[in-house]
Amino acid sequence: MPFQYQINFHLIFQVVRTLGPDGVFILHQISLNIGELPASYLTLAMYNLMDSGENESRHLLAGEKTPQKHPV
Repeated sequence: MPFQYQINFHLIFQVVRTLGPDGVFILHQISLNIGELPASYLTLAMYNLMDSGENESRHLLAGEKTPQKHPV
């Protein structure tokens, strides 16, 4: 069975907005210089950090004492 990863497009746009034009330029240069695969790993890692941070923030705002870890 092929690897499937559910993508939250809201978070993708949030990553792009957070990086800004300079950050997107840097990711583009990374993909040109060392390849698209390492750049995609870097982008996926940033996406996962933002996704887990958003979930933890939601739990903290809801008043939970111990936020649950986001499954990867």
